[in-house]
Amino acid sequence: MNKPQCPEYRFPLAEPAYTAKRPRDLSPFAATIARLTEARRRELDGWLLESSLPAIGALLDHGALTSVELVTYYVERIARHDVDRLNAVLELNPAALQIAAALDVERMTAGRRGPLHGIPILVKDNIATGDGMRTTAGAYALREWRPARDAFLVARLREAGAIILGKTNLSEWANWMDPCMPNGFSTLGGQTQHPHGPFDPSGSSSGSAVAVSANLAPVSVGSETQGSITWPARDHSLVGLKTSLGLISRSGVVPLVDWMDVPGPFGRSVRDVAILLSALAALGPDGIDSGDPATADAAPLAGRDFTPYLAPDMARRVRVGVIQGDVAAALEAREQELGRPLTGQEARRLRDLVPPAAAAEDIVAALRAQGVPAALIPFEAARLTEPPPFKPMVYYAFRESLGRFMAALGDAAPVASLHDVVAINAADPTNRAPYGYRSVAESAATSMTAEQYAAAVEANRTSARDGLRTIFQQYGVDVLTGYIEQSFAAAGFPALVVPNGLDAEGHPVGLQFVGDFLSEPQLLAAGAAFERARPGRVPPNLD
Repeated sequence: MNKPQCPEYRFPLAEPAYTAKRPRDLSPFAATIARLTEARRRELDGWLLESSLPAIGALLDHGALTSVELVTYYVERIARHDVDRLNAVLELNPAALQIAAALDVERMTAGRRGPLHGIPILVKDNIATGDGMRTTAGAYALREWRPARDAFLVARLREAGAIILGKTNLSEWANWMDPCMPNGFSTLGGQTQHPHGPFDPSGSSSGSAVAVSANLAPVSVGSETQGSITWPARDHSLVGLKTSLGLISRSGVVPLVDWMDVPGPFGRSVRDVAILLSALAALGPDGIDSGDPATADAAPLAGRDFTPYLAPDMARRVRVGVIQGDVAAALEAREQELGRPLTGQEARRLRDLVPPAAAAEDIVAALRAQGVPAALIPFEAARLTEPPPFKPMVYYAFRESLGRFMAALGDAAPVASLHDVVAINAADPTNRAPYGYRSVAESAATSMTAEQYAAAVEANRTSARDGLRTIFQQYGVDVLTGYIEQSFAAAGFPALVVPNGLDAEGHPVGLQFVGDFLSEPQLLAAGAAFERARPGRVPPNLD
């Protein structure tokens, strides 16, 4: 099929003229926001802006503030900075204050459950919550779906004492709506904007990343098929973890590609991500969620507390290979592959992935200063074998994965199939699909067979795993950082992004660490060491 010629969007991007954007309802919080004085708000700013989960927990433990006030503080920031501005939060939980009040009482009477007790958390709006909030993937076709029960990961968060504050905006259908739809747009959520400046907000976990970067919540949960956590983390000066396949259950998460999708945490520090991961990966005594067979392979890490891996002595056991970059060669190769010049955003992203030789040497020096055994790897030696064609497989995967997901809901399913979604969009495309819905329609109409799909999955997975493991073994390293493309996604391997300052244009950049299956402990150890050596988080100035 012919690839459409899409415009290079200029951000901040105005929303199209359409009617389906959902208004944000702040009415359940109006009374408590009205009681938040300007003096108290400024005091809370001093305590909470850029604050870590342990620091917030200490304030709650010492009685300096309550979870009710904490929820009020973040909702007031959402009202002031997000509604029809950043557009990171799609829906707020109307019961958040009542949940916070109950957790405040529990803290005083029974003690706290753990580090997430009374902490507000935002989750991407493709993750089901059985609390009356909608779960829509940003799509008009799911606009009124209220799941009957929580996604498995949401239930784990509630057990840990977290408050589900609301749902975040996303690139609609996990960025598989139309090839020309801009990052950060969904029909129900509108256009998410970048808090650092006139930049692309990245996708598909745009809202989850923007919300944490802009201090609208301390942490959030996103999901990734291929790049949907790692790119937003880079682009918003955040720590983001794309987890090993199965480490966090996908039960109750609206799918795109069933064998690649993974949920994962966003935070402003490696420690906050490790704390959130510890709750998300709690899969019960046997380490398996029967609703997600992939969790069986990840059972060795289920229920693990990941924070001890952040200690300096842990990083000294992790061998890191830093791939030297050849920026000019990488840019030229990518343009030849696409048959056109790169857009500004594409070129920026590639430069971020391909640190030049001097920058690679600086990374090695920073890691070695923390005791990490780090070494340079030549750029050409780390080039992976070109994977088999990927895109045709996504068409089939989306149709079949969504069909199975809806079939499991029975009579409660908002749609029966992707064909229903196409018909709903076609009835009023101007308002239900302002940028088009070609990816959805082509997925519904794919002619790929189950046999072809199975062969394509195996070819992609094998190519990605063999390519990465060859580098690990050849250079004797546990973790790679540098130009690795997105092969780890098809492999089911984890990737951790750590902030690394701003580029010359004021755009955040980050360093990506990739490891083998279930190497989260090594990634967190290496990421924490780099964070200690070079604190790279730069908050946006929303005022």
